[in-house]
Amino acid sequence: MLMIDIPFAPERDRSWTVAIGRNRRQHFATRKDAVEFAASEAERLQRAERCSVVINIEGADGMWRPFRTSLDSIT
Repeated sequence: MLMIDIPFAPERDRSWTVAIGRNRRQHFATRKDAVEFAASEAERLQRAERCSVVINIEGADGMWRPFRTSLDSIT
């Protein structure tokens, strides 16, 4: 299973980081851009690598919530 993580707050440079697995990171100007990229990249990876992908998004309350590639909540 591959995990894609999107934190609630931006980095020091005011960009949002999308962590794909343990080794790959992408930076975006807005959180919306980060989420849209994560969803499309998750779908692409799921098809190409034939593995499950979960998008974890941190909420304002500090809780991490898992989502499917369609951005439907898993829980």
